[in-house]
Amino acid sequence: MNIKINQISPWIDNKEFKNLNTVMKTTFLTENKETFKFENNLKIIIKAKFITSYSNLTYESYACMKILDLKPGDEVIVPNLTFIATINSVIMANLKPILCEIDEESMYMDIESFKSSITNKLKLL
Repeated sequence: MNIKINQISPWIDNKEFKNLNTVMKTTFLTENKETFKFENNLKIIIKAKFITSYSNLTYESYACMKILDLKPGDEVIVPNLTFIATINSVIMANLKPILCEIDEESMYMDIESFKSSITNKLKLL
C-alpha cells in the first residue's frame, strides 16, 4: 500500500514575506518585539494569563515535560513514526521514550502495541 502524506505544503504571500523580511533584518529570529507582540495578541485572543512561545517543538515539548515534574527514567510512549523532536524532547527531559508501533491502515498508534508498552513507569503518552 502506497500512502502519500504531505507533512506541509508551504506558501508565503506578499504580506507574510514582508513581515518575515522585517524580522530577518533585525537578526533576531525569536525573542524579539514581534514575538512579544504575537504572545500578547494570543493572550488576548484565548484569554490566557500567561503565554510563552518557543522556537520549535523540541523545546516546547521539553518545557511541558519539565512543568509536569516527571522524574528521570519515567516512561513516555511515542509513535515510532514521528518527527525526531518527539523523541528528542523526551530524551532531553531525562525520560525514557517507549516506541509504539503504527497501524498501517489508520496511521495511528497500534492499540495492541500501545497496550503492551504500558508499564508502572509510564507517566505520559
